[in-house]
This record gives sequence, structure tokens and C-alpha cells, in this order.
Amino acid sequence: MSSVTLNTKGLQSLKRKLKTAEWARAEVGIFSDHDARDDGESNVAIGKQHEFGQGVPRRSFLEIPMLTEFPRIVDNNEPELAAAFVEDGAKPVLERLGFMGEAAIQEAFETSGFGQWPANSPYTLLFKHGEKPLVDTSQLRQSISSRVT
Repeated sequence: MSSVTLNTKGLQSLKRKLKTAEWARAEVGIFSDHDARDDGESNVAIGKQHEFGQGVPRRSFLEIPMLTEFPRIVDNNEPELAAAFVEDGAKPVLERLGFMGEAAIQEAFETSGFGQWPANSPYTLLFKHGEKPLVDTSQLRQSISSRVT
């Protein structure tokens, strides 16, 4: 006669960790502690203009990277994220996901929106130090951060 045993210790641990993850989430963007700029402007206000195309051509540095590039980054790291979740729980994994979201956004700045952002107008170029959109002083770019709530 054969005997079969099922060890559910790992499953029970995973179940407990999933319960703690229920109210947690990773947020990526510009938060109040990174809003101020050297020129007295607001990173949130400037970011909003470009993200939604308010008075300027739309240059999405948040929505498009998070919808198009972030899933690819997560897919490429899925085994490590799953293992980390089982080992460490939700919060460290959410922190890693936040950093991955930041990386996707930084990639948008680096690649001019993955080659999709409109070029600066000749008028804008008169006041900038370079031709790349949204990176004249890098203050907007440096304001991007993540947090787990």
C-alpha cells in the first residue's frame, strides 16, 4: 500500500502573505516632497502640462511607460518577483515594483518617449540647453520616485 503526504506549509505561508498584501500598493510619480524646483516652478504642474498636453504637445512620461514598458519589465523579472514574494512578503516586492516603474519612466526620458515624443519647437530650442524634450534641467526627471502605501 502506498502513502501520499501533502506538505502545505509553504502554501499556508503564501496565504498569510497574500492577506497582508491586500491593502498595500506601489505608487510611482511625483510626490509633494519632490515637487519644488530651483526655478520656483512646480514639477507637478510642469509634469501635468506635458503628460496631458496642456498648452504643449503631449509627452507622456508616466502613463505610456507604465502601460507599455512596465509590463515587459515585470514579465522579464516575474520568477524573481514570485520567489521574493514567497520569501519576503508583499512590501519588499512592491518596493521592487516601484523601482521598476521608476526605471520605465526614466527610460522614457532617455529615449524621448520611446521615440514618440514630438520634437521641441524652434521657439523652445532658443531657451534650452539641448534638443531633447523634457530634460533641459532634469528637475522633472529627478522628481520621479516611488513609495509603498
